Amino acid sequence: MASAAVGAADGSDLGGELFHGPAAAHELWRSIAVHQAAPRSACMFPDAAPLFVADTPLSDTWRSSLDQTDAQVRAIISTPDLANPESRPLIELAGASGVEFRAMQCPPSWFWLTDEVVGLPLRWGDPWPTSAIALRNEAVVSLMHGLFDTWWRQAVAIHTTEHPWDAIVALMADGATLETAAHAVGVSARTGRRRIEAAMDHFGVDGAVALGAAWQRERSLRT
Repeated sequence: MASAAVGAADGSDLGGELFHGPAAAHELWRSIAVHQAAPRSACMFPDAAPLFVADTPLSDTWRSSLDQTDAQVRAIISTPDLANPESRPLIELAGASGVEFRAMQCPPSWFWLTDEVVGLPLRWGDPWPTSAIALRNEAVVSLMHGLFDTWWRQAVAIHTTEHPWDAIVALMADGATLETAAHAVGVSARTGRRRIEAAMDHFGVDGAVALGAAWQRERSLRT
């Protein structure tokens, strides 16, 4: 891994630091979230698999940071990662420590965000970058907060729904299969099918498309 300070072409300081190599994301995250003990952070992981491998520097650092119970963390991960049985122990551990997870079928890019700094891949869209930059530019940080809040509203809240079918229907509306959606919320595919059938009975519709439309209409009335 290599890191370097970054400045603008006119010599002004952008407050940036570059990280390169297989551990770039890990080292950047340690720099902004561990060394500075950020009280609030938000992150997006299109590919969260590196977090779920036990006994690696990254997973160990992530686990140790969960002991900071006063930290407020919001994380958006992919629906397939949420449905992966290997992810369940860490997600449950993180949730017990106050981390709030939401899911999207295809999160746009990896990044990490606090009140003062944002970690971005050098190539937007990277699911887990090998070249990343930490920026402390106020305008960039503010922009990323706005974007994250928009994606957070669009993502599916798994454990804060009114009806037992809400999370499954929401994930399916975002492109997940019934089986993936069921596993993502921690139930079997059979239970997932029963919840979808109950939802269809509730709305008086037949078929996933009609169910999705009816559910979206009800959701808009709730909000």
